[in-house]
This record gives sequence, C-alpha cells and structure tokens, in this order.
Amino acid sequence: MLEEQRVLDLQTGINFRELGGYQTKDNRRIKYRKAVRSAKLSTLDHLDLAYLQNYGVLIDVDFRSDDELAKEPDKLPEGTQYRHLPVFDYDETKSSKTPQQLDDELRENPDMGYTEMLRVYRNMVTQKTSQRAYREFFANLLANSDDNQVLLFHCTAGKDRTGMGAFFLLSALGVPEATIEADYMLTNQTYKAKIDAILADAKAGGATDSMLRSIRYLSSVDIAFIREAEAEIAKTSGTTDQYLKDVLDLSKQDLQDLKQIYLTD
Repeated sequence: MLEEQRVLDLQTGINFRELGGYQTKDNRRIKYRKAVRSAKLSTLDHLDLAYLQNYGVLIDVDFRSDDELAKEPDKLPEGTQYRHLPVFDYDETKSSKTPQQLDDELRENPDMGYTEMLRVYRNMVTQKTSQRAYREFFANLLANSDDNQVLLFHCTAGKDRTGMGAFFLLSALGVPEATIEADYMLTNQTYKAKIDAILADAKAGGATDSMLRSIRYLSSVDIAFIREAEAEIAKTSGTTDQYLKDVLDLSKQDLQDLKQIYLTD
C-alpha cells in the first residue's frame, strides 16, 4: 500500500482515514490496515461496505450515543464485530443535530460554538462515561492482534470523539505531538465539502455572522480544542502518558502489547 493513501476511497462515507504510516519518536511506524478512523457508517452503500470488508475491517467501535445509534444504525461489512462504546450519554458535540435544531439553539445564543466545543473537549477527559468508553476502546485495540485485521472507530462526524480516540491511541504508540495534531486537523480537509454545505445552508437560512462562526466551530476542528483537552489532561494527571496509565488503566505491559500489535519492528 502506498504511504500517501491516508484517506480511504469511499463514495458514500466521509472522513474515513488510515492511521498507518505515522512515525513514532523511536523511528518505528504504525502498520497499515490495523486502525482506521471515520465518520458514521449509516450512509454506506453495498460497494463501500464491500470495500471495507476487502480492506480487512473486522471490528467496528461506535462512540456515538444511544440516541444517535437509534436514528442512524451502523451498516457493517460482512463478518464485522460491532462494539457500542458511547463517549457521552447524548451527542454533546451537536454533530447529529438537524439544521433546524442547530438554528434554533444559535438564535438564542449565536456565539456559543467556540466555548461549547472547549467544554466538550474538557468533558471527554474528565467525564466518567468518556473515560469508561476510552478504556473499553483500548481493550478492543489490544484484542485486535491478528495481522491485516482492521479496527475501525467512529462517531457521527469523525472529528471530536473520534479525534480524541486517535489522540489517545497515537499518544500510547509514541507518535510525536506535532503529528498527532496534524492528523487531528486533517478533518478540516476531509470534511470540507460537508462543512461548506452546512455553512451555505445556514447562510441561505438567514444566519448572522456570529451564528456562522459558531456553526463553523461546531462543524470543524480547531487546534484550540485538542489543546484544551491536553490542558485538562495536564490538570488531571500531569502528562498524557500518566493519564493513559492512571485514568485509562493501561499497564506497562498493555503499552508494550499495543506497540507490538500496531508498530513495525
């Protein structure tokens, strides 16, 4: 597989991205066809499901809430094991809101987007539900030990709950912070058409400039968001490595096993 194949070539799915190829601090690389991050799977057609099956996807970790799942259940490649690990009790990221629901909220508080997302990222670090979901995420990652067996993890947009999942995994594997942040920010390219469409609809509906700014913050990623999570981790545990051990319960052996499973020699 070519290293540059970061974004998977799906026609009905958005923001499906390979984590293989990223280099670690000790000059190893993440294996291809082991971990994929994405947005929702409910829109996939039979061709894209066949693509993912052929790609090796055998575990699907869904970070969405019960309500999101009920409205848009995942479509699974044949033979894939489904794992529902809700990060929140409801969609705090607002990614699953309809345009009308979002419009109603923003007309009451047009500047809420930025501060709301900062709160969401703090919550993903501190809330017990989120911590439990990410602990179970790592349990599934550790069980994904066979070669060419892919674990896919996702939420609705594949940017916030999934972004933190990728942050934790890449951190555990020893990927440099700059690379982790670059992977996080890549959503603004892979999700651009969707972001532009959301903004165009809002503008056509009479959204004010303040509302449009909030919609952009809610629909995209910003480096301030992931750094807010990092700051909360520092308050909680001092370092990300310590947070992985103390809060997400990863032992020294777990971390070694993760590197054995996901990194090249």
